[in-house]
Amino acid sequence: MDKIINSHIDILEELELQLDKIIAQEIAQVDIDALVINPKEELTKIVLNIRDIFLDQYGPQAIEYGLNFAKKVKDKIEADKTIKVDDSENSKLNAED
Repeated sequence: MDKIINSHIDILEELELQLDKIIAQEIAQVDIDALVINPKEELTKIVLNIRDIFLDQYGPQAIEYGLNFAKKVKDKIEADKTIKVDDSENSKLNAED
């Protein structure tokens, strides 16, 4: 289970790094003059751009990763519920009723 969780965390951290790069790129493109004239409007544009990029590029991917993670966890839980008992060397004990 640890491997499943750590793998999922690694994927999320990679997505986070990619999103951090996008945010930095968007901030680097800020028009300082427009920001001084109308900060609320300019900051709103930046936030909406970042939101749209996230929703369009990363939202579906993040959902898919989450669903895959949930399936792996569910499968692991189900597998852990299964108890495998090896056959005994005594053939009478292995007989099915």
